[in-house]
Amino acid sequence: KIDFKTCSDSYLSIYCKRDVEIELANFKQFMRFLSNNSISRLCYTKGSTAMASYMLSHYHKKIWIHNNKEAIELEREGYKGGRVECAYLGKKEGESYYFVDVNSLYPFVMANSFFPVKYVKIVHKFTESDLHTRLQNFSIIAKVLIETDEPAYAVRRKRTIFPIGRFWTVLTTPELKYAMEHNHIKKVARAVIYEQANIFKSYVNRFYKLRQDFKDINNKEYEQFVKILLNSLYGKFGHNSCS
Repeated sequence: KIDFKTCSDSYLSIYCKRDVEIELANFKQFMRFLSNNSISRLCYTKGSTAMASYMLSHYHKKIWIHNNKEAIELEREGYKGGRVECAYLGKKEGESYYFVDVNSLYPFVMANSFFPVKYVKIVHKFTESDLHTRLQNFSIIAKVLIETDEPAYAVRRKRTIFPIGRFWTVLTTPELKYAMEHNHIKKVARAVIYEQANIFKSYVNRFYKLRQDFKDINNKEYEQFVKILLNSLYGKFGHNSCS
């Protein structure tokens, strides 16, 4: 580790040059990885590279882009990001405890779920019964009145919180299904309905297999490249081009 307060200019020059050489080697290796495995062209970011790969080899179901401003506002309000928190704080003793992990959790969800592919309509009069029926065959984003004693639903108030009680929030399809199953939805203000499809299985299956193949031959660099591409695509679909 270099001490920038005491190192000489000549030593710092050598240090910086070596860093650049390392980055150049990594860059060349990444380009070989993309070319040798017919993944995609090189793009500016890992997200755009993942998207280029998806469009090149895995875009099998047409995804329609709409321009309904009210629907877009609801979509943005429902896009809240992930959740990380401690379920328990303190010290526990006297029992057996297990470390549980899911391999490639986000890619697993991508491969086994349905996602919106085409805007159908926005509705402003929607009962809980209507919502339940539509959720059987469509993807939905809806602004709903929640009443719950379980901190399961996200609300954005400058930061993301998970309140209990009675409050309005915007939920997406899996959240709506959970809320319906637990009778937490008391009112629906408006909802956007979409046709849905499984659009990521081909992408995830291809890259997950590549990752296992590189792991088997102990190619840690390529394994890491694949892991990055597996976890960079979904965020690109939420990219706000106006920000």
